[in-house]
Amino acid sequence: MSIRNSTKSAVLFTLFSIILLSSCCLLSSKDCGCEPPDKELTAEAQKWITPYDGKEFLTFKDYDGNIDSLRISRTSDTDFFGGEECGTDAQVEIAQLSSDKYHDILFTTTAKENRRIIFNNELPSDQFLGCEFFADDDHTVFARNNSSAEFKPDFQWNGLPITAINIRCAAGSNCDTFQMQNIMVSKEIGLLQYTTKDGRRWSRFN
Repeated sequence: MSIRNSTKSAVLFTLFSIILLSSCCLLSSKDCGCEPPDKELTAEAQKWITPYDGKEFLTFKDYDGNIDSLRISRTSDTDFFGGEECGTDAQVEIAQLSSDKYHDILFTTTAKENRRIIFNNELPSDQFLGCEFFADDDHTVFARNNSSAEFKPDFQWNGLPITAINIRCAAGSNCDTFQMQNIMVSKEIGLLQYTTKDGRRWSRFN
């Protein structure tokens, strides 16, 4: 073999090695020392979805005795979570509540990215209040521009202490056309109360 051919082979081998090493994350992220995030939801995140499992409806009553049932639709899916070369298809759980009487009564709870909880994630912000937080942090909540949200870690419901979040229209925002203008939702029970634009408060009774 000539010196020229030997040098050429060495260069080609070196280039091949560099390409192989640089693409190792495409084959296995762990080969590059990368640890993908956990694909499963944490136990705390699951608790915000569990109240909607095994049920078809949640029933609410206003102060005049009118009754409305919100139908439960549950979806299990996956979504990519993590960096481009160090991610995984992670568990996503969604519970959507919708009224049989009023088409604009909608409320969704989404649990994704291991511990992230989002209320009304897919619903337009110019029609629905919303917020999000991390399930292991019961003190910090991030609200949409039109919303304000507050954790209530010792909220009383029928004599029982529960963890709840109150979502309201933010000061200075115009929410007059929003059908749901004040929402109370808990980790243990799910959606508890909401106030509609006509001023009626609907409370859970099942």
